[in-house]
Amino acid sequence: MSSNPLIGTWRLHSFHLVDANHVIQDSLGSNPIGYLIYTADGFMSVHMMSSNREQISQEDLREASPQDKAKLVDTYRGYAGTYRIEGNKVIHHVQVGIASNWTGTEMIRYFELNGNRLTLKAAQPLPGKDQIPVLVWEKISLD
Repeated sequence: MSSNPLIGTWRLHSFHLVDANHVIQDSLGSNPIGYLIYTADGFMSVHMMSSNREQISQEDLREASPQDKAKLVDTYRGYAGTYRIEGNKVIHHVQVGIASNWTGTEMIRYFELNGNRLTLKAAQPLPGKDQIPVLVWEKISLD
């Protein structure tokens, strides 16, 4: 058994943006859907979306209108890469992601475990805003 408590698959419970006054805003709506996977060999992947995403008009994303593409980006977050743990921080080294400027960056998250719940809190506010992403995940198994 590994001593790494993050290994496994986690289902998104909530995704909030919290400002300095503790005002909470839902980032992907009130019932977001998502999965976060940490592997024993140091890889991670996260994909999240709004539960009420609209269908776009084209099956081929390359032929979708700019408006449809904007809707997709506004309602989806995802990236993958490697990770490491340092104390109460997990550092995601992004190798692929929906936003090209994330590639090659490190996303630092403070983590807290409480039973089968994992809370990840960004170390820094979103660029140009005073909001900190706070995500709560529930560990799942196929047992």
